[in-house]
Amino acid sequence: MPCLSWRRLASVMAQALEPTRQQIFAAADASPARQMAAHAAFRFLDRMRQF
Repeated sequence: MPCLSWRRLASVMAQALEPTRQQIFAAADASPARQMAAHAAFRFLDRMRQF
C-alpha cells in the first residue's frame, strides 16, 4: 500500500472541491462569509502542499 503524501492529499481534495468553489463564487447571492470560507479552505490546501 503506497504512502499518501500531504501534497497528493491536498491535490486530490482541491480537485474534488473545485466545482463547489466555482459555484460559490459564481452565485449572485453568495454570502461574503461563504466566499471567505471557501478561500480559506483553498489557502489551507495550498499550505498542505508545502508541508
